[in-house]
Amino acid sequence: MANISSRNSKPYRTYIFNVHGVTNMSIASAIKEYLESKDGVYSAEISSDMKTLVANLMQNTYPWEVEEMAAEIGYAVQEARSPLFSIGGILEPVLLAITAIATIISFAGTSMNLLTGPAAEILGMFIIFICGYPVHKKAISALLDRKISLDILVSVAVISPLFYSYGVMEPVYYASGIIIFVVLSASIFKRSVQDRYEQMDFFLPSVALSVTDGKEAWINAEDINPGDVVTVKSGYRIPVDGTVDDGEGTLVTVIGGDNEKVRKGVRVNAGDILLEGDVTVKAAKKAIDSVLRPAADAFREARKPREFNKGYPKSVERVLLFVSLFGSIFVYFFFNSTVSAVAILLVATPLAMFIAWPVSIVTGKLAASNAGADFSSHGSIERMSLADTVVISGIESLVNKSTVSDVIPVQGYTENDMKSAIAAYGGDENDPLVKAAREYASGVAPSEEYSLKSLAEASRVVQIPADSHKRANALENEGKLVRYALKGREFMGIVAFDLEVSEETKKAVESLGKDKAKAKEVVLISRNPAGLSEVIGRKAGITNIKSRMDDRERLELVKKMVENKKEVVVVSKRGDLTRFAGNSGSVVIGNAMPGFEGLDDARCDSFAVVPGLISLAKKSLKRANEGLNFGFYFNTFAVIAASLGVIDIQIASLMIITSVVVVATNSMRSYFISLK
Repeated sequence: MANISSRNSKPYRTYIFNVHGVTNMSIASAIKEYLESKDGVYSAEISSDMKTLVANLMQNTYPWEVEEMAAEIGYAVQEARSPLFSIGGILEPVLLAITAIATIISFAGTSMNLLTGPAAEILGMFIIFICGYPVHKKAISALLDRKISLDILVSVAVISPLFYSYGVMEPVYYASGIIIFVVLSASIFKRSVQDRYEQMDFFLPSVALSVTDGKEAWINAEDINPGDVVTVKSGYRIPVDGTVDDGEGTLVTVIGGDNEKVRKGVRVNAGDILLEGDVTVKAAKKAIDSVLRPAADAFREARKPREFNKGYPKSVERVLLFVSLFGSIFVYFFFNSTVSAVAILLVATPLAMFIAWPVSIVTGKLAASNAGADFSSHGSIERMSLADTVVISGIESLVNKSTVSDVIPVQGYTENDMKSAIAAYGGDENDPLVKAAREYASGVAPSEEYSLKSLAEASRVVQIPADSHKRANALENEGKLVRYALKGREFMGIVAFDLEVSEETKKAVESLGKDKAKAKEVVLISRNPAGLSEVIGRKAGITNIKSRMDDRERLELVKKMVENKKEVVVVSKRGDLTRFAGNSGSVVIGNAMPGFEGLDDARCDSFAVVPGLISLAKKSLKRANEGLNFGFYFNTFAVIAASLGVIDIQIASLMIITSVVVVATNSMRSYFISLK
C-alpha cells in the first residue's frame, strides 16, 4: 500500500468516473485498495450505489491512467460518454440550449425589424463562432488530416450567412443557428447511445498479487508460470487458470455466472471473481492460454467498427462538397447573385443525413425500453439488425416455470433433510428453478451446511453413487432437470425439476422460424444431457439441438458459424462465453453476469421479446437508411433549385427545417413498434 501520509503536502485534483461491473462492497473495496496502492492516486472512493468512482489524483497523474489501473485488476472504470456525464458531454447540451435561444432571438429580431445594426452583428458573430465552435473544430481537423468530409461543407454553410449579411445588409444569422442546432442535436443523440467500452478484455486481470516472506507485491500476470502460486483477496478477479491451493471463499464463475463455494483442489478460471474469503491459486497454465482469452479476442474483434449500409455511396460526400462549392462560386461570379450563392451552401448542408442515423438508433432504444428491454449502444442495434441465425445457449433461456417433481434421498437421509438442501438452492430470485425450490421448501431456513448442485459442481466435492447416477439419467431422459443434494461433503440424494415452456416462448420460436426477416435459423446448444435438451427443445419447437457441449465446444461452434458467413445473435440466461464469439450480437435474459454488466447488446426479461428486438433493430436501421436516402435526394434537388434562383435564404431555411422534420418523423415510427 502506498504511503498516503507522505503525499499530504501535495495538491491533488478530483475526477469522477463511471464504474461498471461493481456488484457488491467487496469489489468496490478491491478497486479502492488497488487504486490507493498506486503513487499517483491520493484517495479513491466508490459511491454507496456503486455507480461512480471519485478519485483524487496527484498533479502528475491523468484520468486515463486510472482507467488503465482499474483494468489491470479486471474492472472497467471509464469516464461516461453520455451527454450528461463528462466535461465535453455537459458542454454540448448547454451549447445546444444557448444556440436555440440565440437563433430564436435572431429570427424574431430580423422578422420584426427589432434587431439591426451592431446588435444584430454581435449576435450573429456569437452564433457563428461561439455556438458553431464544435462544427468548425471538426472541419479544421478534417482539413489538417487532408480528408474530404461533410463537416467542411457544414462549416462553410454556417459561415456563409455572414458573407450575405455584410454584402446585402440583411441579417440572416438565424440560418446558421438552425444548422448548428441540428448538428449539435445529432451529435448528442449519437453520444448518448455509443459503445461503452474500448478495452474489451478488461475482465482478464493483467496483474497478480504475489506474497513472498509476508511481503505483498504486484507482478505481471504474463510472468506467472505453471506451478506458481498467487494470492487472491476478496473482491479481486482470479488472474490465471488453476486450482485453489489454500483457503476458502465464494466465487462468481465467468463461465455460467454461478455462485460457487471454493476450497483446496477446486478448479478456477482467469476472470472469476472472488466475492468472499481469501485463497491462493496454483497456476495450471500461462495467462495467455486462459480459457477466456480466445473469447476476449473474439469479443474485441466483434466490436470493431464495421461498414454498415449507409443508404448512399461514400463518394456522395465528396461530390456534394465540390458541386456545392463550385455551384456557389459560379452563380456568384457569373450571375452576381449573392442570394443564390448562399442559398446553395445552406440547402447543400446534409442535415437530414446527419440526423437520420442517430435519431433512428435512439428511437429504437426507446422503443425497446417501453417493453422492459434495453439496447446497450448503437453498435448493438447495428449488429442485431444483421441477424440471420439465433443461437439459444442453454435450456434455461427457454424455461418460464418449474416445479419440484422428484425428491429421492439415499439411505440414511429423509425428505426433510433434502428440503434443507433445496432451501439452500441459491441464485436469482426470478429464476424458475429458484422459485420452485423456495416454494417446495417453504418454511425451511437455508443453511450453509447444505447445498444443491449440478453434476459438474457436485462431482468436485463427492463421488456420486452409480445407482443414483443411473436414476438421474433416467429422469433427464424424461425431460427433467436433476440437481444433487449435499450436506457438506456428504451426498444426500437427487432432486428433479419439471420444466415448462410458455406459449409465448413457443410463439416466439415459431415466429423466428417463419419470418425470414427476423432470422433464418434457430439453434439450441446446451450443456445438459441429450434427453433433457431434446425434450425442452421440442417443447419450444426447435429442431436443431446440440447437447452435452462444454464451454469451449459452444464457443467454437458459434465461431465456426461466423466463419461460415452467418450473422449470429446469442441468447442466454445471464450470459456466457458464447456471446463473445465472432461477430455475434447477444441478448441476456434476466440480470447480466456480475462483473460483465453492459457488455451485452440487449437485455430482456423473457425470450418472448427476442424476435421483437431483432425485428426492431432491423427496422431502426431501415428507417436510418430511408432518412439517408431522403437526405441525398433532397440535397440534390435543393442545390439545383437554388442554382436556378428559385430558392432564397428564407425559403432555404424553411426547407432545411422541413427535411429534418420529415426524417425525424419517419425515424420515430419505430417508437410505436410492439415487440410481441
